[in-house]
Order: sequence, then C-alpha cells, then structure tokens
Amino acid sequence: MDRFQNLAALETIVEAMHAQSPDSMGMEHLRRAAYLHTIIEAMLSDQVACLPDTGRVCS
Repeated sequence: MDRFQNLAALETIVEAMHAQSPDSMGMEHLRRAAYLHTIIEAMLSDQVACLPDTGRVCS
C-alpha cells in the first residue's frame, strides 16, 4: 500500500462514518480502521513522532 492508496482508504472510512450512528458497532469498526490507517500514514510519511500513544489493547 502506498500513501495515495492509504489516504484514499482513510477518506472512504471518514465518509462511511457520516452514515453511522455514533454508538453503533459499525462506528466502532470504522474508528478502529481509521486508527490503523492513521498509523500507516505516519509510517509511510516517515513521521514516526506522530504515532499515537499506545493504550489498552482490545481483542
């Protein structure tokens, strides 16, 4: 995946978030996907300092 593909995926996720209710399971999945794509963007753009802090890992 290159940066262009990752940013396109992130835009798609953000658009899909507008169609979800804030408390739905779908929104939870979209938030997780956005979080992962944000990490990928930081790695692809060599901006490691922008990586989010680690938190509790949910399975």
